Amino acid sequence: MDLYLSPQMFAAARAEDLVLLDAAAGEYMLLPGVGTDVVAAADSNRLSGASTALAVALGELGALSRHPAPVGRRPIPPPPTFDLGQDAGPPASSRDLRHWLLSGGDMLRGYWRRPFGALAAAERAAPDVASDPGQVAAAARVFRRLLPWVPFQGECLFRSLMLRAYLRRCGLSATWVVGCQTWPFEAHCWLQVGPLVLDDTADHAAGFTPLLAL
Repeated sequence: MDLYLSPQMFAAARAEDLVLLDAAAGEYMLLPGVGTDVVAAADSNRLSGASTALAVALGELGALSRHPAPVGRRPIPPPPTFDLGQDAGPPASSRDLRHWLLSGGDMLRGYWRRPFGALAAAERAAPDVASDPGQVAAAARVFRRLLPWVPFQGECLFRSLMLRAYLRRCGLSATWVVGCQTWPFEAHCWLQVGPLVLDDTADHAAGFTPLLAL
């Protein structure tokens, strides 16, 4: 059976389980044992292979829509296979420092005290600029040099969104990916350009099943 998820709902099958993300509320739902035959389309709100029982359960959760989404979703990037490694990159220039300070200001205005739904909506509305992967990687290395001076750098949500803000200040862009693990459940987010991970190791990011890409 083909179903359509509500606009704010995103899904991914992980082993035998189905994981839902309500991007508006920032809440995750785990439906164990129903993900074996379910396929969540990467670029739309279509959920294929659902049983009647699953359709009823999703309807009761308010997770379904009657129609396909009018605008396609951003496809999930390819599985992460590369990262920035240990290469420190060049020292930060005065221009890099300016972009870094301005991106910090962007975060002060756009991150603090904002719920996940508002952050996701803002990232969805951000322009997607065609960027050379080499330039993005070089900018990410400069950002990594400055990371020790960034507060809350251990929080993946803050770190990834500040890096994305920094890249925008540099006229670049990358895909923001939100994924999860199950048993035990853990959510995580990171930035990618193609198969290149910018703010994590490829091995660590590959351990999460992507739910949302913006």
